[in-house]
Amino acid sequence: MRRWNIEIRRALPRAGAPFGAVAGLCLVAACSAAPAAPASGGTSASGAATPPAATAAVDYSASADPSRPADILSEGLPRSTRFANVEFSLTGARIARQTPASYAAGGAPEPSDRQYAFLDLTASNRSVAVDIRLPDEVFQLVTDGATGLEVAAGGVDSVAAGMATDSYLAFEVPDALDLAAAVLQIGRRPDTPALLPLSGTVPASGYPIEVDIRASVVGPGELWGDPVTFDLVGLVVSKDLTVERCCPDTGPRADEDEVFVTFSLQATGPDNRYGDAIGRDTVRLLVDGVPRAAWDLPRKSSKGETIDFTASFVVPADVLTLELELGDSSAGTPGRIPIALPALPFN
Repeated sequence: MRRWNIEIRRALPRAGAPFGAVAGLCLVAACSAAPAAPASGGTSASGAATPPAATAAVDYSASADPSRPADILSEGLPRSTRFANVEFSLTGARIARQTPASYAAGGAPEPSDRQYAFLDLTASNRSVAVDIRLPDEVFQLVTDGATGLEVAAGGVDSVAAGMATDSYLAFEVPDALDLAAAVLQIGRRPDTPALLPLSGTVPASGYPIEVDIRASVVGPGELWGDPVTFDLVGLVVSKDLTVERCCPDTGPRADEDEVFVTFSLQATGPDNRYGDAIGRDTVRLLVDGVPRAAWDLPRKSSKGETIDFTASFVVPADVLTLELELGDSSAGTPGRIPIALPALPFN
């Protein structure tokens, strides 16, 4: 069982409507000492981040104002990663003995007896179909490769479909804690976490993977059992859900030991008086010989015309064989397309 909830809602046409006003479908996924001074670093000609130089301690002597934010990282920004189809860009990283409320207000800093690391983020929802809300429990600041600091203030809250929002995360940090190798972890296991280091190179993700595949089979339709021609025109393997609805037990981010596979398909029904239909009973994926139905595939009728649709599944990352079965098996013999996946990276 996962330990936190991600909520995504189907976006409806809006005219400036707030996230809370949008009705739709909720998918639940459970996933479960001195601070550093400005670092040097940057990007290469290819755009890749280069590691900043070693950081020096901030001087909080009588001549310094401990409530004034000092940059943890001043170059190599922004740096980005993606989780649950939301792109997170780190635009600033500062440390101060300042209250989070005054940091968020942006005015004069209000001194605090506690020290905080403040991370400025822009969250961009790459989905055009769903709004998404990520609770604070999704984020941790990992400082020693294992121990994670929890969010003390701030938060991403909600991001509407196709929109971006600016926010910040505040983490209370001990005086002696070295943040030079700190990493913002987004997501908790068993979900595949996304990692955003505050310095050095951001690890590249191997996903999504677009597989160039074309195949055509004939299978019985769901309504009358008449022949329907199915064309497979594309396949995407991903860690983030790329379609509006699928797989509520997994949610919008695949676990470390699984991936989403999304097939782009076309179906052409018989050009007769009634045509036929495709739906959940006409699309199955055989995973090592065990059939799995497409989740919530709506029925669509075809009378000679071609219908474009997608079907998504969650499969083990170490799957050996896949076959896409197309056609209603209760009405006749479906067509089958063997699927060869490429070597899959960890993240």
